[in-house]
Amino acid sequence: MRYLVVADIHGHLERLKPLIASTVLLDGVIGAGDFYRDGKWLAENFGVPYYGAQGNNDHEETAPWITIWTVDHIRFGVIHGHQWLSSRRQQGLWHFAQSHLLDIVIFGHTHRRQQFVHEETIFFNPGSVFRPRGFPPGVGWIVGETKDQLKIWWEDLPFSSKT
Repeated sequence: MRYLVVADIHGHLERLKPLIASTVLLDGVIGAGDFYRDGKWLAENFGVPYYGAQGNNDHEETAPWITIWTVDHIRFGVIHGHQWLSSRRQQGLWHFAQSHLLDIVIFGHTHRRQQFVHEETIFFNPGSVFRPRGFPPGVGWIVGETKDQLKIWWEDLPFSSKT
């Protein structure tokens, strides 16, 4: 499996032009909210499924607040993360993972790259395409065939202050 993971695009699709122009093969795009429609557009551009959740800056009446799916016996869940205050976010994410028996939780909202493991569940925030905090604008990747073989990393996007 090969997933492109995005969050907090906020309408700045021009920053994803290098990815859009690439010939990378994907199995899907995961979008962790703000703007749901941007991730959906990206998936349509690549001709792959979209697994997304809307965020606090989305106003898509039909967009889900969470999406859960299973691939190769790995159970994924995506949520934006604004549902909890900063001081309770990790606890909320853990409860979300536990209640849905998730192996991997993808989230956004903080505009910060983050990855941690709690009781065998992997939590991953790809950072932000727009207004990242503490890191360059970027996306994430999840690649592998089994949970034990997964490689998860961030990729910086070329950035211009004019875009």
